[in-house]
Amino acid sequence: MFFEVHHVERKITYTQREEKTNPKKIAAELGITTQTLQTWERGESEPKASQLVILSKLFGVSIEEICTGNETSADQRLSLKISEAEKLNPEEKNCIETLLEAMLIRHYVREVKITE
Repeated sequence: MFFEVHHVERKITYTQREEKTNPKKIAAELGITTQTLQTWERGESEPKASQLVILSKLFGVSIEEICTGNETSADQRLSLKISEAEKLNPEEKNCIETLLEAMLIRHYVREVKITE
């Protein structure tokens, strides 16, 4: 096995708790049965590479984090979210852009105050 199965199980459990989802929804997103998902959790089988990509997007983490359990850096998580934002409609993209601009302005204002 090329990864630690308990990392997949931990991510599935976390997603179910935090995102209010369940194994049926996760399995549906992956195009598999809940039984297949359970075999991953028990270490009896492994997800295919294409399924790891889906899990990565579903959990909002890198494939490396799913496979190794090593936490993804904040920059890597942000990059994942930015790539997901491409799917949003123009109005939603505008809202995110406005929010990011506000956060950057806040950051630079604080930075200027600290250095004065």
